[in-house]
Amino acid sequence: MSKYTGIDFDPEVKFILENAVIKKSGKVAVYTAIFGGGDFLNEILEKNDDIEYYCFTDNPKLISKTWNIVYCYGYYSTSRLTAKVFKILPHHVFVNYDYSIWVDGSYRIKSNLTEFCNIFFKNKWNILFFSNPFRSCLYKEAKVCSALGLDDKDVINRQIKRYILNNYPMNNGLIHGALIIRKHHNKIVSKVMDLWWNEVSNYSYRDQISFNYIAWEEGLSVGYIKGALSSSEDFEFTGHIKMASIGIFRKIWTKLRVMVIDNFQGDYFGR
Repeated sequence: MSKYTGIDFDPEVKFILENAVIKKSGKVAVYTAIFGGGDFLNEILEKNDDIEYYCFTDNPKLISKTWNIVYCYGYYSTSRLTAKVFKILPHHVFVNYDYSIWVDGSYRIKSNLTEFCNIFFKNKWNILFFSNPFRSCLYKEAKVCSALGLDDKDVINRQIKRYILNNYPMNNGLIHGALIIRKHHNKIVSKVMDLWWNEVSNYSYRDQISFNYIAWEEGLSVGYIKGALSSSEDFEFTGHIKMASIGIFRKIWTKLRVMVIDNFQGDYFGR
């Protein structure tokens, strides 16, 4: 049972977290997670001696010159959800670090992140994201995911109906979940992360649908970095291994599909 919310995590999640605790201490931990062979591990182009870098994985053969590889025991439902255990719950893993920075496996770190971290420290945010570059409303995000079959439509409908009944407002912001910087031991941040995981594990695994709702419900102030992650000087999108390995026609189809997702602007349930 989590000490932050009283939520009783599934036994598989407890096992994963308990066996992945990082005992080392420090100020900032940058981390990623690669499970099920979904991504290459992008080597860091410029490291910072004041930061530790961790990659959580189920691949015992994965090696790196720039990341500390943490082989993980246990599995939760799917490889994607197992990776999200680490994405969402760093406070259960980095118990002796003050801050954590999640970087999706499809991005490469280009800088030493000094200036990037200073933005966070100077503004005294407890959690910081890039804004979603295409939508500013979780209802629209949910409709896109549902329309394109990115997750079970009935699950998404049930989730969104609950948000509507609880009067969650439209156009209340939407995160780009590929990068998160957190003061993860902050009491409200820890609580929101546990509750976010509860949403992702019980409703849609598309975590961008649920984060802003939970933050709103719990009164967490969310900071947003100016500009888009795609134009950041600190990070570079490299894509997923599956995208890199498919043929030219499949690549074209994938790009067209993404364009449809990015430009679909309908509201949920006609709102």
